[in-house]
Amino acid sequence: MIWGTLAAIMKVTILGWFLIVGLFLLYKIMTNGIGTDGLLRHAGEDHFGFHRAQLMAFTLLFAIGYVMFALRQPAAAGMPDISTPMLAALLGSHAAYLGGKLLNQGG
Repeated sequence: MIWGTLAAIMKVTILGWFLIVGLFLLYKIMTNGIGTDGLLRHAGEDHFGFHRAQLMAFTLLFAIGYVMFALRQPAAAGMPDISTPMLAALLGSHAAYLGGKLLNQGG
């Protein structure tokens, strides 16, 4: 019984920590405390890097989905496995990013 209460307290504490860190990072980004100039654009150029945007979006969505799935699992089950289709999609996203980098470097 005490372990269940302790697990619930730890779950709330960890979720609270992620929320605080996320809000802090968002605040720093919004106030230019963290530079994001090269996040979606190529260095020294003005055009938008679609391969960068898709990599960032897919990675964030994948991470959020995995964490939410992991939090729904019973504590005794451990960390859930990543499904083969999700892993293939993640690898495809990273391959598209690397392909975009190679195309940009060549031209």
